[in-house]
Amino acid sequence: VSQVMENPPVVFRAEEDARRAFKIMLEFDEWYVPVVNEDTGRYVGILSLDSFLRTMLQKNVKEHEKRLSEIMTTKVEYVVPEDFISRVWRKMITFRYAGFPVVREKDLVVVGIITQHDLLKKGYTRIELESESGPRLGPRVKEAMTTPAITLKPYNKVFDALNLMIKNDFGRIPIVDDSNALVGIVDRSDLCKSYLGGGKPG
Repeated sequence: VSQVMENPPVVFRAEEDARRAFKIMLEFDEWYVPVVNEDTGRYVGILSLDSFLRTMLQKNVKEHEKRLSEIMTTKVEYVVPEDFISRVWRKMITFRYAGFPVVREKDLVVVGIITQHDLLKKGYTRIELESESGPRLGPRVKEAMTTPAITLKPYNKVFDALNLMIKNDFGRIPIVDDSNALVGIVDRSDLCKSYLGGGKPG
């Protein structure tokens, strides 16, 4: 293990201010950070952004009432059903995203969602075996995506998204207009930033 392990980019002391720690985690895009005793440097636990969101779900705070249009990302990366799985894997690596909405290309209507979990569940684990060349041309998104996708509208509240994500273990929720066309996306980072006072993403 020592030959392949990496040192964590962030380590917190047990006495650290929690709100400040969560903001640092978002800056470093780290969802889990080890916590150590200040005096001994000994590992005492893990701080996670998931636990922060679960805590927020139980609280009565004004941020619950924000509309998703205030926090959603509007420049959304998506894929279409005919895309090759190999392209999806490369997009996940490039953008460091764990999933994408799947849309109908002609009108951006959301028809599903595809995540790393979907790909691993179907056994699509090696990019070189999911090649876009050769006689089979490789599997396509439509063979692995989850459908129908669970979506919300821009006028839905932040609490609606938080409740759905925590109870269903979702990492992201596509935001659609009244014709079910993709207009944005909200992920767990967006929710964390909303509760911690971060600005609206692009």
